[in-house]
Amino acid sequence: MLTVTLWMTLVSTQAIAICINIDIPDTPLYTFDDEGIFIQTHDGLELDANIFIPTGASEEDKRPAIIFINSWALNDNEYLAPAKRFAEKGYVVFSYTTRGFGCSEGKVSVVTDDDMSDLSSAVDYLDSLGFVDIDNIGASGISYGSGISLVGLAKEPRIKTVAAMSTWDSIVDSIYKDNTTRLAWGAVLVLSGEVIGNLDNEVRKVYTSILTNKNIDYVREWSAKRSPRSYIDLINERNAPVFIANNYGDGLFPPNGAMALYSKLTTPKHLELNQGEHATGELDGLLGLDSFTWTNAENWFDYWLKGDTSLNIPNERVFIETDLNKKREVYSQLPDEIADTQTFYLTPSGLLRDGSLSEQPYQGRETSNRIMAGIDSGAWSGIPILASIFDGNLGEPVTMRRLLFNSLAGQWYESPTLTQGMRIRGIPKLDLEVSSNTDHFQVVTYLYDIAPNGLATLINYAPYSRHDLERGENVQFTMELTAAAYDIPAGHKLAVVIDTFDLLFTPPSILPYSLNFHYSREFQPKIEIPVL
Repeated sequence: MLTVTLWMTLVSTQAIAICINIDIPDTPLYTFDDEGIFIQTHDGLELDANIFIPTGASEEDKRPAIIFINSWALNDNEYLAPAKRFAEKGYVVFSYTTRGFGCSEGKVSVVTDDDMSDLSSAVDYLDSLGFVDIDNIGASGISYGSGISLVGLAKEPRIKTVAAMSTWDSIVDSIYKDNTTRLAWGAVLVLSGEVIGNLDNEVRKVYTSILTNKNIDYVREWSAKRSPRSYIDLINERNAPVFIANNYGDGLFPPNGAMALYSKLTTPKHLELNQGEHATGELDGLLGLDSFTWTNAENWFDYWLKGDTSLNIPNERVFIETDLNKKREVYSQLPDEIADTQTFYLTPSGLLRDGSLSEQPYQGRETSNRIMAGIDSGAWSGIPILASIFDGNLGEPVTMRRLLFNSLAGQWYESPTLTQGMRIRGIPKLDLEVSSNTDHFQVVTYLYDIAPNGLATLINYAPYSRHDLERGENVQFTMELTAAAYDIPAGHKLAVVIDTFDLLFTPPSILPYSLNFHYSREFQPKIEIPVL
């Protein structure tokens, strides 16, 4: 019979540690222990843990092991369902709670040398048991745990391979890409860390800095030490195999980062991009349900830790799931690398007409369009966090109609009717030239699929901000939209919509300002879309 013991401990004046012990009955295939299992850290702390031990494991019959590392604000019980499955297949499965969360002591300081030492201590613990095959240990985690796993793969030579889910390439490019604070997800992380974790003061300082757009060099330095991007060379030197899974609608760690990480790896590697919000592509497996991602992760570990060559895992493989129609596609490389580029040039709007998307470069006179910035145009990414869940996981995308769009607060560019469908596979890139009547600006770009009845379905979006301008200065820049796998049917239209406000992102000012979009033959505003 499964029993659960829960208690709470005050770890600071702001935070409460939620401690949970779960007693899972032993079976003929494994035993489980959640009582009195701790990692002893190098600085005298105890980190809470649990362990599944497969029946028959001994010094004469050593077994491969997997270390699971918790997501942000969760604990070592997060992975009980997949851990049970691995134990039934003969793995020793050890899960621990990182510093500052759950029943573990210490402070949450985000992928520091202490966290790396803790991971090494977990390996030491497994080695001390006597029945773990020390040459075949893997690590895995979702979100926060994935980052520790990846950096650990670079720094702890006894970790042979990792499965990193909902992971990141660069922290600063996730929470402050293109000088724009991810307001909704940043608030979720910091508030949850404050309430049920024991945050280090430096984490608060970083969040305050990006909210106020100050001390950004410090933020970038802090991020670099905690980002897998910084340790790619070490992973490549080891030729250590890496499994990555992310989600197209991930508002915390967008898929662009996972794709960049995958492209830099020269090791055996696997990438899959599912639909949905952060961590939702892995949620079914955590609940003990059938899961595409967790099944692939099991096969990955079976191949690399058990040597099951019947699985025929290639050195490079990319799985993607398309939006709305939910089709799975498999490639031997990133689709961007084999896609054609379809270019549309942005042309200016007039008094009674929208701008357009043309396949021919702009040949008119130099001109500009002005909008009132800092005001919502009606285009938006949807209810923060929930919109990506409804789109990617429930098939209910964010939609709008042109009639509800405020042209005083944004620009609408629309293509002619497409005679052939577009299979968008990858990262669209937008070139713009703008000027602001103040020292800052923010643009939020949305890509829409417009049906014949006029309903505009959101494909993807992205922000770009500057905080260091001379008033009236013309600024040319290229911005990346979030990667997409979306099919636009023939007979539909494509639209690029640009405004300056979205609930997901911190605006550069609460005061309105004006923003000009410039067009000329010398600099062609355009969007480049990878299509197959």
